Amino acid sequence: MAETDCERIQEQVRIARKKETHDEGELARRKATLEELKHQPHPDKSQISKAQQAVDEARELVADDAAEVQTFLDDYFECKEHGGPGHGH
Repeated sequence: MAETDCERIQEQVRIARKKETHDEGELARRKATLEELKHQPHPDKSQISKAQQAVDEARELVADDAAEVQTFLDDYFECKEHGGPGHGH
């Protein structure tokens, strides 16, 4: 039973990492858009502001994803060490 729990947690780690990678890609795309807007001959401050907000939102998502991955990793290692899922929630 405990091994199954550990495998389930390991799958959650994989899913969370995949989401983190996707959101990192989105962050990079939004940063590139922001840089393009900043380097236009007549930059639109409103568009730049919106693009900066989009970058900030993506950055928060990536940070949340990283925290989620770490939580699942902690649970996984505790599971492997003690034979059961963590109680840190």
